[in-house]
Parts: sequence; structure tokens; C-alpha cells
Amino acid sequence: MKIEKRIILWGGWYGSRNVGDRALLLAITDMLQESLNKVRFIALSATPSEVYRYTKEDSNLGIEAIRTKDLLKVIIQIAKADLFIFGGAVPFFDKFNQLTAMLGLTFFARLFKTPYFLWSVSSQPISSRLAKTIFQFVLSGASGITYRDEHTRVLFKECGVTDENMTKVADSVFALRSGNKKEALVLLENAGWLTENTRPFVALTPRSLRHKDGEAETHYNPQSGIYYQHEIETFSMVLDWLWENSYQPIFVPMNTMMPDDDRSASRLIMEQAKYGENALIIDQEIPPRLAVPIYEHCEMSFVSRVHGSITSFISGCPPVMYAFDKKHGGIMETMGLGEFIFDPKQNPPREAVALIEKMAGMNGNWRENLNKTYLDLYQDSYTPQKMILDLLR
Repeated sequence: MKIEKRIILWGGWYGSRNVGDRALLLAITDMLQESLNKVRFIALSATPSEVYRYTKEDSNLGIEAIRTKDLLKVIIQIAKADLFIFGGAVPFFDKFNQLTAMLGLTFFARLFKTPYFLWSVSSQPISSRLAKTIFQFVLSGASGITYRDEHTRVLFKECGVTDENMTKVADSVFALRSGNKKEALVLLENAGWLTENTRPFVALTPRSLRHKDGEAETHYNPQSGIYYQHEIETFSMVLDWLWENSYQPIFVPMNTMMPDDDRSASRLIMEQAKYGENALIIDQEIPPRLAVPIYEHCEMSFVSRVHGSITSFISGCPPVMYAFDKKHGGIMETMGLGEFIFDPKQNPPREAVALIEKMAGMNGNWRENLNKTYLDLYQDSYTPQKMILDLLR
């Protein structure tokens, strides 16, 4: 075995301002560094400066970053690498730029005989024949395939992968190391928290759906503008119920950069809610590792981001999910919280309030069972690491 291993990671969003995507890179590199004597990490990103900025603050590994569009540099790194990782998040979706990137990266990995591995990946629903053809090319040469939800397994089977050649595992963020609790308290105090406040916190994590030509959309699929208003109305009704029932609502944004800045939706919710002026909002960027100790201060949460729900869950704060996409339902079922999935396309806002009220009434034994589920998921999230160690021997 060589003294130093060179590992390249690409997930599509490592340079974003999204807490979840940052947490994925930190968790994956943490796990690998634990078991490799010496390792050099190179992350591919559209914005390398952002990767350097947050990994410098939250990691001691000195992770390098290369712009994905710097093709020559990327090719050289792939040729020299011991392993290429498609890491976490949702790299399997049908957009031209994403398909081109996956095809190119896979082609060069196979050309230079660099093994590549799919680490707890997820997908969007795919209907395009072209996308499935490219995904089949990607999957057919992988040295290992791990996925995090059932709808991704179905897609992979449609692309020719048998169940024997892929493994369902927990999302890597279930193993995220928590940050400094005092630093988390500073963010809460800056949001207006006072120690004499006796109302228990409930976290609200909406998602600001992007707007394009008057419509709202996610990273992946266009949404009717009516769904954005539905989100605002639903969170407003939840906020009002919380205040009326002696809880302190606090907005915990997972992204603080336009056009995905979650504070935009938060402020619209505060404007619409009857008691919106009583809500608190963390108006600063939240470092990935601090999301966990922030949610630790909350009794429960209402979220519309996957890794908002995960960091809430691992802190002992059970989430109710505003599930506008299949990936949301998949992660909630993984956490044993399938009964707390709110589907905005099927239900009116008042049903979300009913779920929050139901969770507020759950007893301590139920929460103890959730803690056992978390420990199981924590262990399961290490499965890709063990597979990679065997691969690199």
C-alpha cells in the first residue's frame, strides 16, 4: 500500500453555501481520514474558493479544491488518483450540465483505470432515455455502489444494476462531528435569544424555492409558483400554532446565498404569520458543524431540507418534514419518522399543524427509540468507508 492515498471527490455542490452539501464533504473526509495513514483530498467544485473557506474553518485536513471546468487540471488529478468518489447528495438528475459532467468524469476515470465509487448517493425521478443511458455507463464501471433511498435503487435497477451489486447505506451526515456548543450559543444570542426566555424552542427551516420567470423551482425540477406560496402559508400556520401554544419559533436557515437564501422565505413567513414578529431568526451563515448544537436547543423542528432534518435528528430534535420532493420522504422513512411527512401536493397547510401537534404530544419512550435508530444509522453511515478501505488495499 502506498504511503499516501490521493482521493478526488465530486458531488456537484461542494462549493455552495448549503449547510448540507458542506456537511457531506466534511463527514466523508473525516471518515476516510480516520482509517488511512495518510491521505490527500482534492474536491472538484464550481467555486473552489468557497471550499477552501469553510474547510479551513471546519476541517484540519487541508482539503484542496479544483474548478470542475479546469479540464486539464481535472484530467491530471484523475490520472494520478487512487480513487474517485461520487460523494453523497443527489448527483443523479436529468440536467444537461450535470449529465455532461458525470459522463466526462467517468470517461476519464475509466480511461486511466482509476477506480471510482458511489458514496451514499441519491437521485431524482428520471424519465429521459439519454440520462438513463449515461447513468448506465457510469454505474457499469463503478467499483462500488452505495445509495441512500428506495427510489434511487429503482432507478439503478432500471440502469442495469442488480441488487447484489449495490448496497443501501445511511447518509454520511449521520456521522458528522458536532461543533463547539459555545459558538452555537453565540449565534442564538445574536438571533435575540435571552436566557430568561422560558418558552421551548422549535426550529423552522424553510427552503426558498428559486424563482425564474415568475415561477418557483428547485435545483432539479420546475415547480408551479403556487407551491412556493403554499410553503409560506404552511410555515406561517405552524409558526402561529407554536406561539399560541407557548413555544418559541426560531428560523434556522440551511443556505444563505441567493437565489437559494432560506432567509428570504423566512422573512415572508414572518410577514404573513399573525405572530411573526415574535419569531427569532438566525441571520448569519451557519457553519455545518454548528447546525447540530443549534438544533440541540430545540424540542422539535419543521424543515424542508434533507440535511436540515438529519442534523436536527442527530441532535435529538425530531423533525417534521415539508416533503416537496421524493428524497424528503426517503430520508424521513430512514429515520423512522414516516408518520411525520407532510406532502404539500396532497395536503392543505392545516395538516402540517396537526403533525406538529402530534409530535409535541409524543412521550419520552418514543424519543429514546429515535436515539437507538440514530445510533444504528451512525454505524451504517460508515459502510462506504469500510468498502473503500477494502478497495484500496
